Amino acid sequence: GATRPKRRGRARPTRPSAAKRILLNPADKTKVHLVFGNKTEGDIILKDWIDELAKKHPEQLTVTYVLDTPPDGWTGGTGYISEDLLKAKLPPPSLDAKVKVLVCGPPPMEKMIAGSKGPKGAQGELDGHLKALGYTAEQVCKF
Repeated sequence: GATRPKRRGRARPTRPSAAKRILLNPADKTKVHLVFGNKTEGDIILKDWIDELAKKHPEQLTVTYVLDTPPDGWTGGTGYISEDLLKAKLPPPSLDAKVKVLVCGPPPMEKMIAGSKGPKGAQGELDGHLKALGYTAEQVCKF
């Protein structure tokens, strides 16, 4: 079968702050779909905080956790963040400017989902799952 890139490290803890700013602004009706991949459940940083935000804002925030090594009884996603999972969880690219996909993670994961970043933090070419699903470079931001 195909080999999958190994993921190491964690997303930076400040990244969920974009969702927090949206959710705490009553005038902002933006919907946030967080797909959060980790190796184990213990690796999910800020899980309690994210779950609390989702509980307080169910009409605006949906969260999908994906684990490489899930514990017994895990009901979330397993394995790697796949093209099928993104298609099921994200708004369609046909919504054009109404869709912005933010991608953050270890380089192998970013490459699989959206293509590698360019030199010195540049966006680089859009590739991977998001390109295959029809998203455009204008809809995707890698950070």
